[in-house]
Parts: sequence; structure tokens; C-alpha cells
Amino acid sequence: MRVDVTMGQWIDPRSRRVTFKDYAERWRSVQIRPGQVPGGGAVRGRARPSAGELFGLATDRLEFLERVVRVDQQLVRVRTKGVMLGPLKTSASYRSIPLPEVVGQEIAAHLQEWPSHAELGLIFTNERGGASQQYPFGVMFEKARAKAGLPEWATPHDLRHFYASTLIGSGASIKVVQTRLGHASAKVTLDVYGHLFRDEDDRTRQAIESALSPINSEPAIGHDLGE
Repeated sequence: MRVDVTMGQWIDPRSRRVTFKDYAERWRSVQIRPGQVPGGGAVRGRARPSAGELFGLATDRLEFLERVVRVDQQLVRVRTKGVMLGPLKTSASYRSIPLPEVVGQEIAAHLQEWPSHAELGLIFTNERGGASQQYPFGVMFEKARAKAGLPEWATPHDLRHFYASTLIGSGASIKVVQTRLGHASAKVTLDVYGHLFRDEDDRTRQAIESALSPINSEPAIGHDLGE
């Protein structure tokens, strides 16, 4: 799978195209809720934690008044101990993500229908109210993908690309995108998304032209050398 910058679309090997916006809107339109996990799609595409961070997201990490999500834990499976909350991968992974109003509304509606985990306060749980993992999220996503008419190659990780490309398209700097995604360095972000940033040639050309144009269009200030 690759990204066509000029078209702003994902392109799979068979050249079937789905725009970033279309991908998110189709996911949003799906209402498959036999368990409590599918509501996480809106959060992944619009606030963008990773899968482990999403499953480890608890109610006390949401600051509705400040409209911020604190990402400082993730759900992990430890051999012999089972599933538990654990630390993030790197120091850069610890971050606060601005919470759009529409996402806050989605989460509030989700919690009204599906109470959080009794002990850990996890927002997204399985059909039994326990901690959720790739299962049943992966299964439910496949059902939602098929119902929304998305191509077979579409995965939940594409929502991360949608989030990043939307920020870039809005004019966000590489540093902002890096911080929001929790990348260890700007180089990591550039390696993945550098081609999505607009070409700076025209901007730099115009900057110098604007700086020098007054010299050519306005009279020089100083002595008249002809006198």
C-alpha cells in the first residue's frame, strides 16, 4: 500500500482507491455493536492513540473540560500474568492529545451505553465487560470494514495514517505531528510522512521575491547621485 500525495488517497496494489475522509466517514457510519469495542474507531481516527494505548485508555485519562486525552499507559499481555496495564514503549510515547469536541461526544455516548471497566476504568471493553485486546476488536473491525464497503486491505492502522495526513493537510508542523503520534524523533515522522508535506520551493521562492520586490518597485532612499 502506498500514498498518492497529489490525489490524497490510499492506493492498494490493485489501484483501488479510498480517500482518507471517505475511509473515516465510512467507518463512522457503521453501527455494529455486539460488544463494546467498535466505538473506539472514532477515537483512533480523530485522537489517534495506538491499539495498546486505545485499549488502555481509562476514564481518568480524559479531561473533558480541558479537552485533552492523557496517554500514559497501555494494555499489555505479560506471560504467566495475563493482561494488565503497563508502561508505554518510549518516553516520547507519553503525551497529551487535544480532544476534538466530536470525539468527546462520541466517548460520552459510548460510556452511556457501555459502562467502563469496573476495576481499571477502561473505556473500551469486550462483550463481557473485561479488558479488550486485538480480539474482539480485530473481528469487529473486519465486520465493520465489510459493511462499510471498504477494500479488503484496509486495517485499523490506516486510521493512524488518516489522523497524521489530516494534521499535515491542515498545515501542522512536523514537530506537532511527531508529538501527536508519539514518535521518538521527527526523523521517524519524516520517514513515514515526509512526502505528504507540501513542496517548499514555491514558498521560499515567493518569500525572497516579496523581500526584494520593494527594491525594484520603490524609489531608493538616500542621496541623488545625479546631482
